[in-house]
Amino acid sequence: MRSELTTTNARIVDIRDQTAVLQSRIVDLTAHIEEFRAIRTATLALFRNLPPDTWDRRGIASDNPFTVRALAYIAAGHVVHHVGLLHERYLADMR
Repeated sequence: MRSELTTTNARIVDIRDQTAVLQSRIVDLTAHIEEFRAIRTATLALFRNLPPDTWDRRGIASDNPFTVRALAYIAAGHVVHHVGLLHERYLADMR
């Protein structure tokens, strides 16, 4: 597989991401749920095991300053965002 970066609307897109999306449509839902649980568990373990002084450390992402504490909130919000998309796009008709 070729890994090439392209620019679309001034945003860098990795072709591997597009390939992963296409392949994900083939994987069954159970595998996606298992993967989500594993990644979520690992993410929670990472944040739970950080030393207290780590939470206020600062960095730059997408030219924006952030702290490790902010990253934890972003990760939590990202999950909420995706759960909302699942309900909106795939589970709305099941009510």
